[in-house]
Amino acid sequence: MTKTRRMFRRFRQCERGSISAEAVLWFGGMVIVSAFMVDAANIFHTQSTVLRVMQDGNRNLSVGRLETAAETESYIEARLAAISTRAQATSTINASGDIVTTSVRLPAADAQLIGLFGSLNGAEITVSSKHLIENWGA
Repeated sequence: MTKTRRMFRRFRQCERGSISAEAVLWFGGMVIVSAFMVDAANIFHTQSTVLRVMQDGNRNLSVGRLETAAETESYIEARLAAISTRAQATSTINASGDIVTTSVRLPAADAQLIGLFGSLNGAEITVSSKHLIENWGA
């Protein structure tokens, strides 16, 4: 046997370093899955933060700290400016004046940390909340 043939046969039969090749193949997929999980988790966190801020605004209107639906919208948008400057709040008080309904829309792209997935860039996060207005003194 020639020296070249022996080296080729030894290379073909040797399994040293095979785990490195598999790790390289799996590493890329795991990075993509991890990036998606980070973005999805942050979108859910943003949704819960928006809901908390909306409920605070509705509660402030309910107890009389805020007077109108427009003040409630401004209050909510000001507190959400750190998350998204493109957040749009809409508040309405029903005809009988006892329920305030607020809805906030913001781009999902503002809630992503990594932004690896372009399909989420066109999506919007919409959160709505209703709150009973307390008019005990009226």
